Amino acid sequence: MSYIIMTDSDSDLPFALQQEMNIPVVKMPYTLDGQEYLDDLGQKWQVMDLYFKPYTCCRWGHPAIDACVGLMREHGITADDIESAAIHTFYRATLLSKIVPKTADEAQYNIAYPVAAALVYGDFGLAQVREENLGDPKVVEMMKRLSFVVDEELDKQFPARRICRVRMETADGRTLVSPECEP
Repeated sequence: MSYIIMTDSDSDLPFALQQEMNIPVVKMPYTLDGQEYLDDLGQKWQVMDLYFKPYTCCRWGHPAIDACVGLMREHGITADDIESAAIHTFYRATLLSKIVPKTADEAQYNIAYPVAAALVYGDFGLAQVREENLGDPKVVEMMKRLSFVVDEELDKQFPARRICRVRMETADGRTLVSPECEP
């Protein structure tokens, strides 16, 4: 759902948009004079404090997706070649949901579903969180082949770093291990 957040200004524009598009308006008191945005202008670049999410899921799952997809590309394997994959990561990431999602929110705040979908489709994007695609039998089957292991050394680095390593067993008997991966 979208919202328009407006200040105490007298503008009628947000209300016009609200009526036309049926978007709720949240009225917030205006308390800032804006000077704090100018004090370090040209010295501090706020974009350096942001991160970009290439996948439509919790950021804690991104290293696992990158590590798994990277191993697949490096070794030329497909989802059908994967017998199992153990995701070694920090403790908090292992607490994310591992259920078969029924809603987009359940898919995005999950670790097993995004990793499994990325293994099956090579990516985790909008198509994978659309409710009509949830429950895909290939993805659900891949979820069963995943395990999540707390790695004490990686956990010590959280929250400053969100790192993961993957150990993958292939159907032809190979063991593939990714380097540490951090988005």
